[in-house]
Amino acid sequence: MAAGAAVGIELGKAQVAVTILAMDGTVHAQKVTSTLPEVSLQRRLGIALGSVHTFIASDVLNPGSVLGIGLGVAGRHPTSRPDGDSGSVDPPGVKLDRLGRLLPAPIIWDNNTRMAALRYLGSSGPESPNACVLYVVLSSGVSAGIIEGGQVFRGRGAAGELGHICIDPIGHVCSCGAKGCLEAYIGVEAAVQCARGKGLAVEDLKALADLVQSGDAVALAVSRQIGRSLGIGLSSAVMLIDPLRIILTGPLLSLGPALVSAASEELRFRRRAVNLEVPDIVAEVGSPFDSSHGAALSALQRWGDTFLGGPTSHS
Repeated sequence: MAAGAAVGIELGKAQVAVTILAMDGTVHAQKVTSTLPEVSLQRRLGIALGSVHTFIASDVLNPGSVLGIGLGVAGRHPTSRPDGDSGSVDPPGVKLDRLGRLLPAPIIWDNNTRMAALRYLGSSGPESPNACVLYVVLSSGVSAGIIEGGQVFRGRGAAGELGHICIDPIGHVCSCGAKGCLEAYIGVEAAVQCARGKGLAVEDLKALADLVQSGDAVALAVSRQIGRSLGIGLSSAVMLIDPLRIILTGPLLSLGPALVSAASEELRFRRRAVNLEVPDIVAEVGSPFDSSHGAALSALQRWGDTFLGGPTSHS
């Protein structure tokens, strides 16, 4: 690829993914590698570099054609960055010098969920291309990205910790030590514990999802209960940012339509109680490349000449 490319990399908790985009945003190549949770970020970067080496050796990627690199890194990144530029500061726990030597191009990095949110640029629809969209990942925790005006809102670097919105100040103890956090009610482990508390002998989320799919009444009740808790948490976020659309993705969606329906009903009730419009809720299966794809889009957005309103000259 000699005409120009952007490289996106995700260093996730359970995987390392690489996406190469052409200048027009077309996917040119992708590769994902599963990893164990205990693998260090530095080792994950090494796995990503191995994938990039493979692309270079097979003439899929020309290092000289890369206009920019986006990197999505699991974990919180509250480090202050001047003007949002992360190129001169390494993410906590990983050094980027080897990446810079392999691909001599500018680098921007951020939390992998916020990078994944960029994958859904334009999801507000052609009628409102710059409208606010809330992207939510329902997994072991609950993380989010906020898109507005074609950009991801970062705050001081840790925006999107939806899982630590309090929905019951005297409720369950969260892994963070505080009481009543949303993810203490709807995280994967919380969902399994809730099912066990109602008498279901389930070992993991898949077993619970299988019961839901079979129509088990107790499992469906658990799914709806989790959905209602999600709706309460979403309501808090929506009251603050007033998005046009909410995109839900992640493993918890395996609990079926009952979860999304219950969340929608709870959100609708709370919004209409104060005479406010209700945002659309869209359930997306998602892709293992969402974060790496979004990271590559962030590079195109920043350094592409015409893509997504990028600058007219490289910087």
